[in-house]
Amino acid sequence: MVNIPIAVQPFFHQVPSRQILNYPNYPIKYFKEPFNQLSLQWKNLQTKKMSTEKINKSTIATKFGTKAKNYQKHAQVQPVLLDNISKNLQKDLKPGQLWADIGCGPGTLLNYITIPDKTALLFMDIAFEPLKIVTRNSQHQKTITGITADSEYLPLKDSSIDGAIMASMLQWAHSPSKVMDQIALVLKDKGILHYAVFVKGSLHQLNQARAACGLHNPVTFLEINQLFEMADQAGFDIIQETVQQHTCTHHFPSAFDVLKSLSAIGATATSSAPLNRKKIAELCSNYDSLFGTENGTPVTYRAITGKALRRNR
Repeated sequence: MVNIPIAVQPFFHQVPSRQILNYPNYPIKYFKEPFNQLSLQWKNLQTKKMSTEKINKSTIATKFGTKAKNYQKHAQVQPVLLDNISKNLQKDLKPGQLWADIGCGPGTLLNYITIPDKTALLFMDIAFEPLKIVTRNSQHQKTITGITADSEYLPLKDSSIDGAIMASMLQWAHSPSKVMDQIALVLKDKGILHYAVFVKGSLHQLNQARAACGLHNPVTFLEINQLFEMADQAGFDIIQETVQQHTCTHHFPSAFDVLKSLSAIGATATSSAPLNRKKIAELCSNYDSLFGTENGTPVTYRAITGKALRRNR
């Protein structure tokens, strides 16, 4: 059995309930304090200064949670990216290691890899519902653990894991640089990060349609060079030969169908206030007018995949 070194760090309680699945598989001595006390402590830590961020992240967690059940049915690009990174990932998974899938969703990764004997995999997500789906997979009951966790405040001890997977989640983070810093912190020296990140150019049709309605874009996609600079500052070396760029455009019958598809995978799960029906109608009208074609209304994703190594401290 692989030891799971989990610690309660400052501002750890960003999710309103700290829950862990398959917890009986791991001795309690590897945790600094029992998880059944954490929800109470979270309530006690609610201060006026921190309350806005807590409420926003709790709302985001709830939104992602409600979409978890149907995620794999509606996700079109994410499985392609997972398939891409899994080829190098499978080579790096070694017996006896501890890995973490940060922002794991419903565990789609398990469709693309085989977990070696005596290797443990932590599935971590801000929403609890996806973790229930992951841990129902009886084939992996003894090797996976699901933990609700905020990627900006990972509950793992420093230098404690051998590798991490960060697939299609960084763009949703409030502070992408903080996520990169946290992953670098918990990885061992020479630890491995496999990543898939949506970058500038993703959803550009939607963003232009929103701008035409006077709406701001709730998600900011990084330029590729920004991502690499962020990784370097966090302590990572990008393995250039593993870097691949991906562009994918899907067509839908209408802009409204585009929005429904994005909603179905949780892509609208931001802290921004939801649009009313009038604004949605205006947005769809602009979207169809600007980008509608004979083949339908397009939505484009741009992403980058690759591998990075944690530099020695």
